[in-house]
Amino acid sequence: MKVVYYIVFFFWYLLSLLPLRFLYIFSDVLYYPLYYCIRYRRKVVRQNLTGSFPDKNEKELIRIENQVVFYLEKTIKAKDDFRRNRRDSKETGRRE
Repeated sequence: MKVVYYIVFFFWYLLSLLPLRFLYIFSDVLYYPLYYCIRYRRKVVRQNLTGSFPDKNEKELIRIENQVVFYLEKTIKAKDDFRRNRRDSKETGRRE
């Protein structure tokens, strides 16, 4: 199990070295396999939307679901940007 941890950690470390422009492109590309192949959090999102919008039909719920998963991925990416900026400011001793 430790081997898998180190492989994943190494992969994420390499990703953290990339410029932000490439990370945004990577996150846009990552949306499709997460949503359509792995179906990351799809069931939870659908249950929450059905409970929140009982008057919406299935087609509208699927459209909203696509947007939610896309923006969830963007939020995760923004959180990583925030951490990166904090780490950079600590290393240089600057406050932002």
